Amino acid sequence: MQRNITQALRLALGISFFAFILIGINDGAVGVLLPGMQTTYHTGKDTISLLFLAGTFGYFMASFNNGLLLDKLGNRRFLLLATLMMALGFALLSSRPPFFLLLLGIVPIGFGVAMLDAGFNSYIARLPNNTALLNYLHAFYGMGALLGPLVASAFLALGWIWNSVYFVWISMALLVFLGIGFAFPKGEKPPHQEEQKAGGNVLFLALRRRVVWLAALFLLSMSAPKSVWASGALAFSFKRGMGNS
Repeated sequence: MQRNITQALRLALGISFFAFILIGINDGAVGVLLPGMQTTYHTGKDTISLLFLAGTFGYFMASFNNGLLLDKLGNRRFLLLATLMMALGFALLSSRPPFFLLLLGIVPIGFGVAMLDAGFNSYIARLPNNTALLNYLHAFYGMGALLGPLVASAFLALGWIWNSVYFVWISMALLVFLGIGFAFPKGEKPPHQEEQKAGGNVLFLALRRRVVWLAALFLLSMSAPKSVWASGALAFSFKRGMGNS
């Protein structure tokens, strides 16, 4: 029995790590794909940068709804919905839609990323040895962010158009979706009892702590500029490299 539980846990952790590779590989590839998007839509840097705003908007909106959705849906359905939203966004981008629809397609991707981020972090935080496991989880994001530019560059080097990369992302999202459906228990209940023991709504209780606000400000000042600057630097380097070749 204990062996079966261990195997199930390993499978769930493997799906969690693979999902964070998907998040990282998508974030890392954007900078390489931006010049191709500019060529397709005949836009300048100021207009194409709206993609970052759309993704941030989706992530921001999800951040205020994750607690409620996780409470209502439970972890398994919450993660399935998150993966489905990302896959739908990837599918829209893979079709090279009009620019307005391209922006709309980025929003559910950002929303889904925020949901996966919250869902897998909350799941692993409840496990034994959670500190090490959380470190591994975010290390796999870094692995994905490293692979993203390499995969996107390889596709472009083969002469394929930028949107072809999203077919790979769709395949990865499908694997994550199936893995969550298989590895995570169906009857898992939302943690209502933990909120009652804490004396009320966990979100409101957390917001009363100064350390939470300090951590939020730190992440806001670090994460968002990091992603934008990295994508911008990759786009500049790739465009300059293509110009010199």
